[in-house]
Amino acid sequence: MDQLPPEILDSILSLVPPPLLQSTTLSLLRTLGQHASISRALLWRHLRISREGQSWEAALALRQEVEDDSDFRKSVRTATVEAWREDPQMLINLIQSLPMVKSLHMTVGPLFQPEHLEEMLELPAWKPNMEQIWFRFNPYVMERSYYTFLKGAYFDSTALMLARWPVEAAPRLHRLAFVQDLPPNHGVVVKETPAFGIVNVEELVDELGNVSITPPESRSTTKTEGKMNFAQPIVFFQLSCITKLGISAIGHQITSLTLRLPRRNVLPPLTTLPTAFPSLSFLDISTTHILDDPRFPLLLRLHPYLTHVVLDRTTGLVGAREAEDQQLATVKWIGKCFGGVGASRAEEVLRAWRRLTKDRPTGLPAPGPGGPPPTSGAEQKKKRTGRSGYASMPRASRFGSSSSAPIPVIGSPEKVNGGFPFHSELPPQVKDILVVPPPPKIKSVGLGIFPLTPAATRSWRKSFNSGFNDSITKTIDKIEDHLARFERWRESGRIAAGTGRMVLLRDAVPPGADWVDWDCLSNENDPAFKKFCEENDLLVIGPQAALEIVRQLEEEVNCVLCTVPDCSGDAGLPHLQLSIISKEKKEVRELREKGLWEMEENQRRAWRRPVPEHELGCAHLEGRNRWGDEDAA
Repeated sequence: MDQLPPEILDSILSLVPPPLLQSTTLSLLRTLGQHASISRALLWRHLRISREGQSWEAALALRQEVEDDSDFRKSVRTATVEAWREDPQMLINLIQSLPMVKSLHMTVGPLFQPEHLEEMLELPAWKPNMEQIWFRFNPYVMERSYYTFLKGAYFDSTALMLARWPVEAAPRLHRLAFVQDLPPNHGVVVKETPAFGIVNVEELVDELGNVSITPPESRSTTKTEGKMNFAQPIVFFQLSCITKLGISAIGHQITSLTLRLPRRNVLPPLTTLPTAFPSLSFLDISTTHILDDPRFPLLLRLHPYLTHVVLDRTTGLVGAREAEDQQLATVKWIGKCFGGVGASRAEEVLRAWRRLTKDRPTGLPAPGPGGPPPTSGAEQKKKRTGRSGYASMPRASRFGSSSSAPIPVIGSPEKVNGGFPFHSELPPQVKDILVVPPPPKIKSVGLGIFPLTPAATRSWRKSFNSGFNDSITKTIDKIEDHLARFERWRESGRIAAGTGRMVLLRDAVPPGADWVDWDCLSNENDPAFKKFCEENDLLVIGPQAALEIVRQLEEEVNCVLCTVPDCSGDAGLPHLQLSIISKEKKEVRELREKGLWEMEENQRRAWRRPVPEHELGCAHLEGRNRWGDEDAA
């Protein structure tokens, strides 16, 4: 092995999973000794900080490592921090000294304050090669403390700091994650205690008549035990910071977004502005609170490029205690929402066109440099009110002067209004359009809300596919109605006259497709319709293109549903006891915190199911591949 060229050894070691590369390289260097032709840069390719004080050791070693006068800090490609008690300032200095890092996975605990993240993300010390950032927040503590609430120590500033970045700060950043551990009291039902002086009627009746009004199995009698029954800190105070990040330059280039904020409703910040995160193709909003209201289909309509969506461990959609028929009805509704994305987009375009034509004057050209702008219908109506039609009509000279120019009639070739021709010389206006719904781009949905039996899994998948296929069938029927109407327009001469058009969203057509005319708008004579198509990315098409969309809907559109949860459903573990640092010995503290890490790892092995248990091509596996997870294969 010591005879192999360094390039071959580097290629072989590149197949080693990132968490094992450092230890594997170190073992080979110790075994082969001076005969090894292995570059020591491999020791630093995947930097991992997993214990207190290791960031200082890594920074010191990187300064001392010298090989052919090369700086090993440029060899670091991924940086992973898995330590809750590390010195924040040392971590900031270490990460800012790595110029070529591409991936950052970082734990943010009670010792890491918002101002520390602000300093770490401050420009111009950031990385142009950065491709993904994953923040895992665990702000929980074991003792009752309201310090973060009183101080206002929230991480809204982290999202706002990223929103201020120009594209040049991180032009390759396409994946971003804000993940918060579930609270320590997750899944614990607290028995409500009535206010002083209020009598619990049910308990009173039970005591008097020994008759139970409520069945015992339906009561919430579990109480929170121990010291964890208090309000824990939260990560974001106002989720509007997510909206501001979405409309920023960095937000426009994010294609994979993970927002796991327990019990927080993330639909408003993602749907408040239509331009928030416009390039998303992967969205993970597990553990959040989602309601089956219009905001959910709105979310899908505003992000038409979504191909994979993960809704694991969410609340508000399907409850474990709901009746089976109610669960299946909700799952079917979810399938309808995903299958009807194209139809809802087409309806929104049609509504926008109708709003435009409602106030659009007829018989007058669009405003231009040759004359005054046309009067809107509202202004004309306002002019007519208060005076009779006779009083407001134009008249000839009062004295009947023969020098007065005759009033031109409609249809004459004469011009008025400073050069505007009358109706007979105007190009035809497009009055009605047929918007062909595009096929939905969704490929897979992760709906691991809670573990299901094999029979329940089959029922969920059947209900989801039923709802999805119902929406696809309705979309096909809509296109066929458009084709029939287009044929009637052709026979009546409306297509030849230019008053009716069939359009399709440009992103529904593959690049270079030969079944559309990409330069179709160059021959359009109606400037208002042409501008509308350019603003909404529309193409003017014929029946052949609509039939191609029908073929895609019938043969190519499919969505995979995976009900295997791929995130933890266990209550979060507070790792630090801040109030007893001075009382607890360091060895005891390190042993206790190491045990908590091992407990988390055991829980992870329990819920992190292997690849064969997931559906082929599901959103969970797609997320692992995008983030470079070692469990992806």
